[in-house]
Amino acid sequence: RQKEDLRLGLGPGIWGLAETQLSATTFKSCSGVLRAQARAMNREVRLLGGAPAPLHSGSTWAGRWTGVAALSDVPASRLDVPWPAEHWDSGRVMLARHWMNQLPITIGTFYGFAQGPTWPRARQLSDQLLETFTTELILGMAGVRLMMGDFNQEPGQLTQQIIWQQHGWRNAQQVAADLFQHQPVPTCKGSTERDQIWLSPEAIQLLRGLWVEDIFMDHSTVAIQLAIPPRTVVVQKWPRPAKIPWQELD
Repeated sequence: RQKEDLRLGLGPGIWGLAETQLSATTFKSCSGVLRAQARAMNREVRLLGGAPAPLHSGSTWAGRWTGVAALSDVPASRLDVPWPAEHWDSGRVMLARHWMNQLPITIGTFYGFAQGPTWPRARQLSDQLLETFTTELILGMAGVRLMMGDFNQEPGQLTQQIIWQQHGWRNAQQVAADLFQHQPVPTCKGSTERDQIWLSPEAIQLLRGLWVEDIFMDHSTVAIQLAIPPRTVVVQKWPRPAKIPWQELD
């Protein structure tokens, strides 16, 4: 809330938002402000959200420190997948599909648990939330896919991220380091890389740029540029072989 102009100032595209703090009430008002300001810029935006942030004790509108959303300048819709109820209600997970020209881009948005007295088992809890993303997005889908958000862990520290790497997924800053001599930089308070964009093998082939900007408090904004084809084309993929789990098959 009250940062809508900063978000729109980043320009058109698809933006993932972590820790929105938007309750059911403030999500509606924030969405209205974004749409109104965007129309003045000749843009038509859509704000898609995960579960609303629970209310602070004693408040009728203020959300707690959770919530994820996606702001999109292209046609988009949220995907309903079988989230465990407690995972969805946490307000930390969301999956959506965006259409750039004729190319579908499926994006998971995530807000991990922060290590501390409130969440002493933050890493294990975050891994549990990511299991559905692994099943549905990484293993269950194909095509151009992204996982983005504030993971509250360094890249590769979570078990699920190790599984993603085994299936050809990579952290965007590392890919940019290989392709464009990008120097990986911290994204959280100048010391850690908590904010990440993970790319599927198909998305890696389309990566053309990456930049990091300091606009909001504490966390940097990580953005990538993909080469979107003007029409549907075949994106080559070399799947990695894996052992067949014969003992698990009937």
